Amino acid sequence: MLFSLTTTSNASGVTVEPSITKQIIQIIIAMFVMDTWQYFVHWYMHQNKFLYCHIHSQHHRLVVPYAIGALYNHPIESLLLDTVGGAISFLVSGMTARTAVIFFCFDVVKTVDDHCGLWLPGNIFHLFFQNNTAYTFIINYKG
Repeated sequence: MLFSLTTTSNASGVTVEPSITKQIIQIIIAMFVMDTWQYFVHWYMHQNKFLYCHIHSQHHRLVVPYAIGALYNHPIESLLLDTVGGAISFLVSGMTARTAVIFFCFDVVKTVDDHCGLWLPGNIFHLFFQNNTAYTFIINYKG
């Protein structure tokens, strides 16, 4: 249903993909929207004692930084952070299905890299993003 809202087709029914430049801009917008959404929902879960105790604390129970720890959380938190945040970022950016696949694959790989606990030299994510493995460790395991 979401894809039908953002897809344009030509007269023969073939999906028309935007230019590479437009797709890159859409991915940057989606990154900004998703990061902002997740920051404030995560922040609110720390502020609200009920949500923290009953939902978000499950994410902090994992004491060893495994890569899969990025996805170790309560189903309601997954729904709020990942599903709703993904839908909002998809709709706001106006991505097509193909661009969305690229964005969400990148998002999952970056999330797992952030939670893997490794600081490897030459990691391209660490060159471009400040919210990386070290930042995630401080937020999830020290704070």
